[in-house]
Amino acid sequence: MKNLLDHFPKRHHQPFGIVTASPGAMGGMRASQQLLQLVPALFGIASPYMLITPAVDKKFSPDGDLIDESFQNAAHNFITEFLWLAEKVVVEKVTV
Repeated sequence: MKNLLDHFPKRHHQPFGIVTASPGAMGGMRASQQLLQLVPALFGIASPYMLITPAVDKKFSPDGDLIDESFQNAAHNFITEFLWLAEKVVVEKVTV
């Protein structure tokens, strides 16, 4: 992924939402921390809310349906906060 992002065009003032998933207990935590360092290199803005998903195979079915209802709140908060950031960035770009 790092190689892909090294060749990715710069995204000046674009919002990034970081989502990781793993069948393990950490849920991609280490990858999310590395991505947090990469986003500024792309001139992007990382949402401080990340969606870290440990034991993804117990939270979602193979078809992608949510099977662990307790995870619904985390997903909702991530989406809500990311959309808020994206709307603020768009408004700032338009008014500047």
